[in-house]
Amino acid sequence: RVDILCVDATLHPNEAVPRLMVVECDGHDFHERTKEQARRDKQRDRYFQSRGIKVLRYTGSEIWADPEKCASEVIEELAYWDDWRAKHR
Repeated sequence: RVDILCVDATLHPNEAVPRLMVVECDGHDFHERTKEQARRDKQRDRYFQSRGIKVLRYTGSEIWADPEKCASEVIEELAYWDDWRAKHR
């Protein structure tokens, strides 16, 4: 399971494969507290990325300190999809 899955489903199925992006919101208790947790997260990231799925991972501290910045980065990535689509039509 992922925390947030963004799907670019605006493309017609005949135009291209829909793009996917995973956003992970990592609390300290379950992520990078131990070497095993860090290894599991890195392994998951490699799994998604090897399948062409973008991964944005945020720590709980990042989200608490500046939630608008985190959201802005996600929105910026989604806007890139719009730019890509406009160039490839």
